[in-house]
Amino acid sequence: MRERGIVMNKRKMLLLTACILGVLFLSGCSEVYVTNLSELNVRVSVVTPDTGKPSTRLIRPAGTTSIFSSNGGRYRVTILPDEEYRKLLDELKQEISRKLFHEGATLTSAEVKQLTQRLNDIDQIIGDIQDNYGASCSGYVPDYDSVTAFVSWDSGANKFVVQCGSGSSN
Repeated sequence: MRERGIVMNKRKMLLLTACILGVLFLSGCSEVYVTNLSELNVRVSVVTPDTGKPSTRLIRPAGTTSIFSSNGGRYRVTILPDEEYRKLLDELKQEISRKLFHEGATLTSAEVKQLTQRLNDIDQIIGDIQDNYGASCSGYVPDYDSVTAFVSWDSGANKFVVQCGSGSSN
């Protein structure tokens, strides 16, 4: 009977420890909201302070998405028109599929090198799309807080515009 009580106390301690760790984990959390004020679908790539890696989401007209960060700091929002982004990825997928699966047995080392280079160039191609159609901005999100970036379409310039909100710190 005494052993059962000790096991129960250990379980309670483990549960309490897990709860405390969960609260500590969430204690510095921040959130970046992106609101699409345009009439077009857009792809949003948000780099948060905790990961340094982009999280890409689709935002429909008048829609909002949020990206969680386990701590505050500098963030970056990049906008790509959904249509252009999808077209780029579809073309790349078709090219790779055709070369690898239909022509795979006949590819020379030069063709494999060229295909590998094409894959390596994808970041530059996405950057070119961003320069031609998209926009980007950066800001600061404090710990325990949130910020909002707004996406709109400038019909005069025929480009997206994004404005990043910032917290009180730099």
